[in-house]
Amino acid sequence: MPVYSLPEVATPLIPKERVITSSIDLSNDYGTPNLAFLYHGLSNAGDLASLWKDVDSWNAWELSIAEEHVVAQLDNDNLPGDDSISSRMIRSAYRGKVIATLREQAQSPWLIKNSSPSPKEFEGDIKKDEVNAKVRERLREFYSTSGVLTNNLVINIIANVIASTQDVSPRHVLSDVQLLHDSTVQDAYPGIKQSNFIVTQAKLAASDDVHLTVEWVDSGFRLDTAAWREYSGNEETQERIKAGRKILQEMRLNVNDQVVPTGEI
Repeated sequence: MPVYSLPEVATPLIPKERVITSSIDLSNDYGTPNLAFLYHGLSNAGDLASLWKDVDSWNAWELSIAEEHVVAQLDNDNLPGDDSISSRMIRSAYRGKVIATLREQAQSPWLIKNSSPSPKEFEGDIKKDEVNAKVRERLREFYSTSGVLTNNLVINIIANVIASTQDVSPRHVLSDVQLLHDSTVQDAYPGIKQSNFIVTQAKLAASDDVHLTVEWVDSGFRLDTAAWREYSGNEETQERIKAGRKILQEMRLNVNDQVVPTGEI
């Protein structure tokens, strides 16, 4: 099956009017794991409840915006509209593309860029049955040098998803939220590591080998919770948050309860 070419993200990135209806039931899309939101060290109870609420509402809003873009592309026949697994993956890959573009280009006052996109790549010829192990190796290398907490569960999830879906959609977007500590003000804040993985392989003639390419681009952000609360207080944004939460609950994984004491994502 040929890899599907995703459409470009339309402007404006934040639609002026909400697109809230679709003739297609997209609810089965929301469990497709090539777009995932991982939370470290956040809880919806106790002292961290307000930070959880901020991150939860922001991610829900992003997903609602992405959904509006998906509906518009479906209306224009730029995305597949059936309920097959491959079409679900393609639509979720496009959601990830919208969210990555929104973070990088929207210049939202509540999202502060800590690090610019940093591309990395592995390329080589390997045995077909070694692809999954090589992807895991590249992911471990990425996590060990990125400042994100290394977590074998996360690595295994991503590697398995990549191995099972790359023939349909090689793009995978991971949003990894950690609770970081700012020693200058003795306060904690949400830091976001965004990772875009693209894994492709091409079979080599007269051989069991494949040419494997693993590309990833990671960016770091900090959520300014005060600015986000100010923006999100209006009725339209609250409606988007409400709609997005139904999607987020299927795409979020609470990884552990650790807090990163120093450093920036």
